[in-house]
Amino acid sequence: MNSFDDREAKVENISLHIGRRPLLAFGNSDGDLAMLNYTAVGTGRRLALLLHHDDGEREYAYDRDFKLSSLIEGLDVVPKLNGGVLVSMKQDWNRVFPF
Repeated sequence: MNSFDDREAKVENISLHIGRRPLLAFGNSDGDLAMLNYTAVGTGRRLALLLHHDDGEREYAYDRDFKLSSLIEGLDVVPKLNGGVLVSMKQDWNRVFPF
């Protein structure tokens, strides 16, 4: 490992390892925001998904005030990106895991 794979380093590592801009990226914290933005600004159709861990019954819920892996900017920025989608664990996960 040459770097801590977080924030802008994710973009550098994507370029290093796959050599082109991805069509799809999925993240769950502000540490993924640079990667999601990098994906979204490419030409053509893009999908930049941000998972909002807002369901404390299914998993740890974390939001703007969570200290370990913050989700502050992403909640505001990702829905404005080209192909940006905010996925709510509480609201949307029943479609993925209906049990």
